Amino acid sequence: DLVLIHGGDTKGVDRLAASWAERRKVPQLTFSLDRRADQRAGFRRNEQMLSLKPRYVVAFAGSGVVERLVIQAKEQGLSVVDRRGPLG
Repeated sequence: DLVLIHGGDTKGVDRLAASWAERRKVPQLTFSLDRRADQRAGFRRNEQMLSLKPRYVVAFAGSGVVERLVIQAKEQGLSVVDRRGPLG
């Protein structure tokens, strides 16, 4: 079974992934930023997503928040598809 888990942003990679899932009728779980968490909001969101123990994490270019997501995923033994490089 396939479920897409993402940050729910209305633009960028999250929106592209959501559109892909909608066209294919793939269920989605979104984790929006909790603005009360302030500067930790992105990190907290990633921790919540990783707590679901996904089979794969797909990483695209981003900030230090994405870098930390990849590090944590690898520490947990999750498969990471890394598309952050120049050939992404």
